[in-house]
Amino acid sequence: MRETEGRLSADWFFQEWVYGAAAPTYELQWSQRRGTRGFDIDVIVSQTQEGAVFTMPVDLAFHTMHGALRRIVLDSARTASATFTVPDSVTSVSLDPGNWILKRPIP
Repeated sequence: MRETEGRLSADWFFQEWVYGAAAPTYELQWSQRRGTRGFDIDVIVSQTQEGAVFTMPVDLAFHTMHGALRRIVLDSARTASATFTVPDSVTSVSLDPGNWILKRPIP
């Protein structure tokens, strides 16, 4: 993350991720329905930890019979929801498949 000419403030990142003592715990829910251009995938990403909510772009992998498709949802609230359109039926969805986010395991 880089701050350039005052246009992008990194204060939120340092307050939450560097100076804070907690880490988020995520829960993922998803469903799909056939759309006009493929399949519409509704996702809900929830932060279930006690205390403050973290801001983080969360990487999602939609697994299909033809491989995985990656999408990002910006999570900056207790619950974030989004709908993505993909060409194939989804068999599963992975949250942070690369394990880049410092997070607590889901109990």
